[in-house]
Amino acid sequence: MLRKISYDDVIIYDIPLEKDIRAAGYNIGDCLNMPSLLNIWEQNPHADNYALERMNLIGESYKNSVLWYYCKNRKENDIVPDIKLIKESVLNFINNNNNDNNNNNDNVDYISYINIVKDPRCICVHVRNGDCDTEHEYKNYIKFISHHFDKVIILSGIHIDEHFKKNQDKINNFVKTMNEILELNNNIYIYLEKADVHLTIMMHASNLLLHKGGFSCLGSIVSTGNLFITNNFKYNNSIRWIEQVNKQYTNLSIL
Repeated sequence: MLRKISYDDVIIYDIPLEKDIRAAGYNIGDCLNMPSLLNIWEQNPHADNYALERMNLIGESYKNSVLWYYCKNRKENDIVPDIKLIKESVLNFINNNNNDNNNNNDNVDYISYINIVKDPRCICVHVRNGDCDTEHEYKNYIKFISHHFDKVIILSGIHIDEHFKKNQDKINNFVKTMNEILELNNNIYIYLEKADVHLTIMMHASNLLLHKGGFSCLGSIVSTGNLFITNNFKYNNSIRWIEQVNKQYTNLSIL
């Protein structure tokens, strides 16, 4: 965990795939059809045939990832997302990467981080940035909540997708914004890692503040602790999210 980041700290973990004409990398929120929980995309079983094919392509290409387990265990005609299967896939990823007998060099030691985020005095905060700006209002909520917890851990990162911004522009925006957030209080840290690792942290966090977009929606699905949102989240007003996820939460925007 870092109190300040530089350009050299930012890693885009995605693998360029020739067959992925979208060239969006491991954007698991879109792959698992999170926009459908905002009633933006359909569930039939996915937004469309291309989206379903791309989900399977990305899942197959990222071995032992959360998406790989999801695609491996999904029944052919099941709608996407399957909320239960998402949770099971994160658990499969955790078990695979924490197996002492597993010699995979890509394994990550989650134990120390999991113990940190399980502490009720700690809160994890997802921040979407890079391809879009982080609202000043949301930064203020992070500052506000940092005075109510001993430790704040920011979870954020960048995908290879250059549909909205070039990678270097995303990195520039990311470094600037994250350092602004880290300077809001001396108990705020950032944990830079792969998306699947962040999902693991979200699942174990005693407290989790969600921002916006598909990855925050995934956080709402896998979370097991106290959930906090702001009006940026949007999903809590969607019938599909209410019917399929239906988590209790505290909306900081109306406190």
